[in-house]
Amino acid sequence: MLLQNFILFSGILAFSLMQNIVTEAVSVEEFLSLTTSEKDALDKFRARVEPLLTSDRMKQDVYLIRWLRSKNFDVNAADKMLRDSLKWRHDEKIDNIHLEDFSDMASEFHVTVDTYDKTGRPIGVIDMFDWDIRREI
Repeated sequence: MLLQNFILFSGILAFSLMQNIVTEAVSVEEFLSLTTSEKDALDKFRARVEPLLTSDRMKQDVYLIRWLRSKNFDVNAADKMLRDSLKWRHDEKIDNIHLEDFSDMASEFHVTVDTYDKTGRPIGVIDMFDWDIRREI
């Protein structure tokens, strides 16, 4: 009973968080529009970190702006946070995670992907009630 209540609570919490994300979303155009000082910070940030970035996706404005916005356009703080993230990605081999074999988990963690959002991205639906979280921890 306790586990079922935990799972139900987790589902409600996840749904609540998703609702907040959706209601507070901004358009890509709004996200990418920058003041002159923000554009200068983006140019400075790009010059510093571009040699470290391993994929074309990471070199796009939208990716770099996320780091700057999270640190209120403080280039030094965004630089440190990005470098820490890149180190973590390297240490944990995140770029090769798709090569891992997760087949032993497939029977336990069901995810249904049968719908897409307005931009064509897949939406995964997870039935958390069936998950035995205690066993996996």
